[in-house]
Amino acid sequence: MPTKTPRDSSSLRSPSAQSQQLSPPVDRVGSVIEFIIARIRTGEYVQGQQIVARTIANTLGISVAPVREALHRLSGEGIIELHSNRSARVRQLSLEEILNALEVWEVHGALMARLVAERIKIRDNADRVRAATKKIHQARKADDLKAYSYAVIALQETLTAITENPYVEAVRKQLHTEFWTPQLASIFPAEHRDEYLANFDKIESAILSGDPVRAARTYAHHSRWVADRLRDTYSSSR
Repeated sequence: MPTKTPRDSSSLRSPSAQSQQLSPPVDRVGSVIEFIIARIRTGEYVQGQQIVARTIANTLGISVAPVREALHRLSGEGIIELHSNRSARVRQLSLEEILNALEVWEVHGALMARLVAERIKIRDNADRVRAATKKIHQARKADDLKAYSYAVIALQETLTAITENPYVEAVRKQLHTEFWTPQLASIFPAEHRDEYLANFDKIESAILSGDPVRAARTYAHHSRWVADRLRDTYSSSR
């Protein structure tokens, strides 16, 4: 007598039950991290500001647990400062930490500029670079330091996107330029800000020239110049 092949129990489930089983789990922790980073980027969360887990949880319609996990991860990346009473704040960077970030950005920014210069004649890439640089000028003309900081971040993001290299994007995100760039802008000596702006004109010109070597060299020089101005200013004030 032939044996009956048992039916797969999954075939007995309703289509909705099967689709729920196949759906990937929602990354709530990742969503919270993106939520916090986005608000740091726009200036809604500033250095030293307290972050209330319950408020974020209510805003996102989730439990507090993934919010606390996200805060722990961001603490490990040096963005959030956790305290013994379970409170959290956006961390205030020291001058040394900003200088350390600039050392890394000197290398990464130069690579980014080189790759963009190689692709500058493709589609509307040149127009995208010009538009991003123009926003920096507009913010500086309005003497809006906050807008100036985020225009610089927008330029970094534009250049990263033009490279179409996912590893360049991954490294930029890991460096969290949206976190330390506003702090850098807030302490950068006012007497050098016009020259700071002129450096972006040089970067734009080098990238638009389509010369990868010149573009990389110009961006690296700018990062070193910024670090040197910070060292000169704050070492003399100690």
